[in-house]
Amino acid sequence: MRSAATSEYAIAPGELRSLIQIQSQSSTPDDFGQSLETWTTVLTAWASIKAVTLSEAFQPNQFTSQVTHIIKMRWTAVPISGGMRAVYGTHIYKIQAPENVDERNLVLKLRALEINGTA
Repeated sequence: MRSAATSEYAIAPGELRSLIQIQSQSSTPDDFGQSLETWTTVLTAWASIKAVTLSEAFQPNQFTSQVTHIIKMRWTAVPISGGMRAVYGTHIYKIQAPENVDERNLVLKLRALEINGTA
């Protein structure tokens, strides 16, 4: 049995130090009928952001680094899905998969990808 301090759904005081915005993409037609992509903030919350993997890939004429992060935050009733993004300062993280830890509606872990400082 795990103690509350090491539990997957316990959040230590002070762990959530980063104020992030969760954004959803939408498209609207511009004056010429072309699709204009915009990002709308659907939630602002405190979170912890930790890098878990780093890889580099060669794309035409450049190297691209990819860093996978885990963004941990308190559960929210606002639905968060893959394809959305989390913004913290100048960092933009593309959300790959949200995880409701143990389906307890207490802690949400977002697996996210940051590519060269932007997603």
